[in-house]
Amino acid sequence: MADQRTSVRNAQHGAKVVAQDIMEQSEEAKHRLGERLVIGDRIFRYCRSTATALVAGDIVTSITAANTIYGLALAAAAIGDTSVTLSGPATISTNMFAEGFFTVVSGSGAGNTYKIKSNAAGSGTTVAKLYEPLVTTFNTTNTLAKGRDSIYNGVQTASTATASMAAGTIGVAPIAVTASYYFWAQTYGPAGAKVVAGVGDAATEVHLARSTVTDNTLMIAALVSSTSTSVGTIDSELVATYIMAGRTTVGGTYELVKLTLDA
Repeated sequence: MADQRTSVRNAQHGAKVVAQDIMEQSEEAKHRLGERLVIGDRIFRYCRSTATALVAGDIVTSITAANTIYGLALAAAAIGDTSVTLSGPATISTNMFAEGFFTVVSGSGAGNTYKIKSNAAGSGTTVAKLYEPLVTTFNTTNTLAKGRDSIYNGVQTASTATASMAAGTIGVAPIAVTASYYFWAQTYGPAGAKVVAGVGDAATEVHLARSTVTDNTLMIAALVSSTSTSVGTIDSELVATYIMAGRTTVGGTYELVKLTLDA
């Protein structure tokens, strides 16, 4: 049977020709934000660092949506259209929302999600080009859309601050990265990351999550008792498994873990 993926509009199967090595950084983008790269048993995503530099081995997270899409669709759009008008910040720069997404949250088209290919500069509104055509009409009275720029734009070092804990974990920086530079963040497979003391002391301590106590480290993922289920819930986002079980570590040092964020 033929591979049906080849017929999917704008399908991306990961980088085939790599313009930037995983151990390099770049001031200019050489790949699309979020582009996926598979090298053997490791997976990477193309990111841009925030205004603060990153250190090799940093656990990096998305930032809470600084560039957000909100409000009504300010112009009617028809089925099959690949451009829509959306509202956003007072000042919208060219391609501010490129590789981001928006979801129609109410009205005509509610529940549909679209990926943004590019957008024009504007003041409070922008014309955005989409990767996929609209499957429903948009109208100016009740179509409400919300979204944001790419989660891979402006990644930051993980911390225990409320905003950081609320942001999704992206992966680990394999190299030191200059502020606002582009790089490949590792999301899956063997990688070095900081861990808190005690990780690896017992063979059962294998599931790791972002620490809720120490910035930029991984901790053992504890189960929190729940009144609604016997399984319980995880107290922090699962990030990795520890593959050196039985070897005592020292808190704050880098250890070999298996990232599990992007299978």
